[in-house]
Amino acid sequence: MSAYDDIVPEEFQVTDAQRLGAIVRELRQARGLTQAELAARAHVSRGYLIRLEKGHPTAELGTILQVLTALGARLGVTAVTESDEERLLREAFERIVDG
Repeated sequence: MSAYDDIVPEEFQVTDAQRLGAIVRELRQARGLTQAELAARAHVSRGYLIRLEKGHPTAELGTILQVLTALGARLGVTAVTESDEERLLREAFERIVDG
């Protein structure tokens, strides 16, 4: 388990375009919005929103941020750092390899 896992619940961790789309869909449904309503709030086409929710990787970041803002959500970036255990294992491996 990384520090990232402690900060961001697994259900909101974005690992790829499909996961982002699923999160957008879940947030939209939780807020009781139709695709048309969210598209209007975010100033995007309904077609764009459908592609985003389906996980199409062609979505632009600026437009994704518009959709998230319309949902009252933010996109965060969390630095994932090596744990002490991972660092010790890497250093031990490097010592073995380097002789």
